Amino acid sequence: MFFGAILTSGFSAGWSIVKLILITVLVLVLAFYSTRLIAKYQNNAWSAKNNIQFIESYRVGGNKMVAIAKIGEKYFALGIGKEEIHVIAELKKDDLKLPDQMVDATVEKTPKMSFKEVLANMKGNAKDDNEK
Repeated sequence: MFFGAILTSGFSAGWSIVKLILITVLVLVLAFYSTRLIAKYQNNAWSAKNNIQFIESYRVGGNKMVAIAKIGEKYFALGIGKEEIHVIAELKKDDLKLPDQMVDATVEKTPKMSFKEVLANMKGNAKDDNEK
């Protein structure tokens, strides 16, 4: 009789741990997908009538950054501070590396190597380091 009570309580504790793990995984999955949804919304991915798009930004200091924005068909370099935005210059489209052009450029410059070749190169570098 006492042995049956121990088995029942052990099963209950084990089931509670399984439920806790499942709930944690569910929360992580929901957090992941909600973050992606918010990112799409912030990048104006839903609207086809985007007149303002941020192409790129670079943090210069604590609350300051330089950003490239497309407003209509023109590109601008913007200085963004905590409470102000200043137009630094109007940019020409030909002078910019736009995201679709950057992807194409990196694909062309990236050498095609198999994992075996990469591993052989790394082993070769490790041998060179040991010989020094």
